[in-house]
Amino acid sequence: MRRYPNINQAHIDANHPHRSIAFDDDYFLLLDPIGERQSVFIDGNQLSKRFAELQPNSIFRVGETGFGTGLTFLLGWLSFLTYAPPSARLQWVSTEAFPLSHHDLDQALDALSLPDAFIKIANQLREAWPDPIPTCHRRLFADGRIILDLHLNDAEVVFSQLSGSIDAWCLDGFSPDRNPTLWTNGLFHALAKHSHRTTTLSTFTSARLVRDGLTDAGFSVEKVQGYGGKRDRLNAVFANKPEQHPWTPGNHAGAMNRIAIVGAGLAGAWI
Repeated sequence: MRRYPNINQAHIDANHPHRSIAFDDDYFLLLDPIGERQSVFIDGNQLSKRFAELQPNSIFRVGETGFGTGLTFLLGWLSFLTYAPPSARLQWVSTEAFPLSHHDLDQALDALSLPDAFIKIANQLREAWPDPIPTCHRRLFADGRIILDLHLNDAEVVFSQLSGSIDAWCLDGFSPDRNPTLWTNGLFHALAKHSHRTTTLSTFTSARLVRDGLTDAGFSVEKVQGYGGKRDRLNAVFANKPEQHPWTPGNHAGAMNRIAIVGAGLAGAWI
């Protein structure tokens, strides 16, 4: 039997299912979690508008740090099916170094007052939830239109090794003072490597180290009004033209081509 390295799973507070014990921080804003995610990540990246403008048979890629309970992914899923052409696809590439157990994911999602449309797809995510094995777990939803590549590993490690381009970044995870490993200059430069001239980025934090790190990596950063009592957050656009490599796809949210993937691992996880 193949043996895998240990992975540290997250644990939620049984009395406060939205809160992480290890990081003493919240996965989502309890009073309005959907409104918060919609404002910060979906609207912050103008995803609904960009989905509606996609060409038929195109693929749009979102990169995320800190999958958590999957709430942002679920919002992106619903928005894509609502606005994108029927032949388009969404590839959601996310990382999570401390995944929730099946039990804790259930508790966290049950704590939310989700609309019916959310409950339906949230249940699909529960059923597809991977075991805590540090690799890329690919899940297909909506007849293959929604592709989730969930990497249970450190974000900087994952995005430093992958090739390909991302159209929008969602920098989630716990705050920089609670989980500094998710807000490093090394990670910001890895994100820049996968960005192009129309790549956007949004995050809930406005911490100085994040602003400076993103700016140094080549992003044009704007501080905007926060949500739900939070003073500020950040939106950004990649300002530098990326260095082109032979293996980097040239089509950004462009038409899909038929390809063959030989082998698996990190390279095979990116289509």
